[in-house]
Amino acid sequence: MICKSIVGFPIKLKSAIIKRQIPWDEIVNPSNLSVRLAGFLSAAVLAAGVLGGCTGGSGQTDSSRAIARDTIKGDAESAKDNLDKFKGVTLSGGKLSGNDSKGRPLWLVSAKTIRIFDEPEKDSAKTDGEKPDKLKAMTALAGSSKRAELTDATAQLFREGKPDTSFRSPRIILNQTEKGVRLTFSGGMTAQSQGSWTGSRGPVSISSPRAEVDVKTRRLWAGKGVRVVQGPANNRVHVIADQLRADTNLKTTLLSGGVKAGTNQGKFSARNANYNWQTGRASARGDISATHDKTIIKGARLEADTRAGRGVMSGGVTATGEQGNARAGSVRYDWKAHSLSAGGGVLLTKTDVTVQAGQIVTDDKFNAAVASGKVVLKKGDATLRANRVQTAGKGSTATASGGVVLTRGDATVSASSATANNIGEKSASIAASGDVRVARGDANVSASSATAYNVGENSAYVVASGDVRVKRGDMTLTAGRATASGLQDKKTLRVVASNGVNASSSDGSVQAGNATWGGGRVVASGGVTLLRDSHRLSGSRLVTNDTFTQATLSGDVNGRLAKGETLSAGILLYRKGFAIQGREGVSARRGELRLRADTMDATPDGNFIVLKGNVVVTNLDGATVRAPVVRYDRRAQKVFASGNVSLQDPKRGLKQNGRSLVADLQLKQVTLTDVTGSGKMDVFKDKKIF
Repeated sequence: MICKSIVGFPIKLKSAIIKRQIPWDEIVNPSNLSVRLAGFLSAAVLAAGVLGGCTGGSGQTDSSRAIARDTIKGDAESAKDNLDKFKGVTLSGGKLSGNDSKGRPLWLVSAKTIRIFDEPEKDSAKTDGEKPDKLKAMTALAGSSKRAELTDATAQLFREGKPDTSFRSPRIILNQTEKGVRLTFSGGMTAQSQGSWTGSRGPVSISSPRAEVDVKTRRLWAGKGVRVVQGPANNRVHVIADQLRADTNLKTTLLSGGVKAGTNQGKFSARNANYNWQTGRASARGDISATHDKTIIKGARLEADTRAGRGVMSGGVTATGEQGNARAGSVRYDWKAHSLSAGGGVLLTKTDVTVQAGQIVTDDKFNAAVASGKVVLKKGDATLRANRVQTAGKGSTATASGGVVLTRGDATVSASSATANNIGEKSASIAASGDVRVARGDANVSASSATAYNVGENSAYVVASGDVRVKRGDMTLTAGRATASGLQDKKTLRVVASNGVNASSSDGSVQAGNATWGGGRVVASGGVTLLRDSHRLSGSRLVTNDTFTQATLSGDVNGRLAKGETLSAGILLYRKGFAIQGREGVSARRGELRLRADTMDATPDGNFIVLKGNVVVTNLDGATVRAPVVRYDRRAQKVFASGNVSLQDPKRGLKQNGRSLVADLQLKQVTLTDVTGSGKMDVFKDKKIF
């Protein structure tokens, strides 16, 4: 039998199952609750069909209805006596809800069963205005403190009247106090954001064994193992942590304790993290580890964009990849671009290579790296320093710029820019440009550009070009191009130079098209000019020691001696402190005299000169002396000619022959012995022969 209840909602007799949603305020309204409690406690009367308004049959009379009302009244009195024995009221299939100040939905809970508890403030004192005993229990439920226990329950939160977040749990405790409504979930809780802010990424889902929600402050706490997920399977972000604190709309979550997050770009772990699910940005602190493929970055702080797959790790950062590892103050990573950028005292290690720098940019496998800011690369016994260094592979090859210095053993190469190969190995080489300098021991090579091979080895050599300068001890060689080897020792030094060579020391210098310097000597060719003791002599080829104390100049030799004499010869030999020798046809000019002979030997100071072989001495007037041998003695102020001497003066018609000739240097007196011929004997008077 179905009756129409006094309060207007259907009741299935004998079951007491409520069929309508009951707002919280309506449940705790005393005028309604008195009848509902009476209905629960008067099932027998309701089953008899005597409640007013029932349509149980045509025999029903006014007296029977009056009897029913009296019976209900009596049952209500009995309910009052039994009410204190109940710990709460249980509703099957019910819902509870609350609205905001504008009457818009604020929260809604529903459950398979709802058990309502009476928790009034305790007060034993009675007042004159105390409510009748019949309504005492109902008044208690209408007080300031309310609590409900929901099983197999769901909860829905609203923001400005629109669905915001939904929750599901086997058990929810709802507490309403003067501070607002608090929901406590136990036995497992799942929640899902429903705001439009989630966009194409879809809702954020949370699961946790326990959770609490403060409806008024819109704050959520979840603990004892939290899992948060957003996005489709192919682009999903999932996070686990010990605890979570968040706004109930789930836009941002503060996670703590064993935080671990994963995306298709990689994963990270930390002690604490703040994750913005709307933007995909995360901020983490404490024992952080970020992983992508086989690359791991660890540090104290992380700011990341998980959707873009990039972020910044800071605070004692270490990074490890397939081909190396790094330490730095901070590391910026971009997993999509496969790049890492480390700054703040960076140390990169690759097998036996270390790189220190202010900043290093590398791929996420540490295969190639670009270091900048006071870079120091070390491999084996080699050290490379520069403002910028780019390496690849195992780090044995590097391209450097800005104050480049490569050191291995006692060898140093410096330049504006360079490319080094096989660093730290016996075959180490470096191709350098811009103010290049290669130094070893007291020898060095400078040039516009140069390549040094086998750096630091005994077999090392340098090929240089452009303003080349090679220096060792007192000797300096300059050229347009040069190859230098054996710089480590004077005995092994060898320089082959070309394109405008100039080799000089404090003793003299030589200029030539080409020159070889090594083994203690210089061999020059191609337009050679020798400068020594104020002598300037030229020829095709020069062989000299590197102090220019012994020199042989050959091939159309010509030049000017220190005191102004001009000289030419096939070969000229110079021996410091001993002699200057002319060979293979010598000719000279001094003042008004021209001299010619097969050979010439003179002391370095010019005080003694001996001309031999077809000697011819001629003055400006054409007077000529011919003899096999002519000697000049400045100290004795004499000139001596011997061996079939002939004297001719065409101007005066003089032609004489003799065995020897002696004349003073002023030629005021000339003695010719064993004379034959004709002419005046004063032909050479006042003529300076030497």
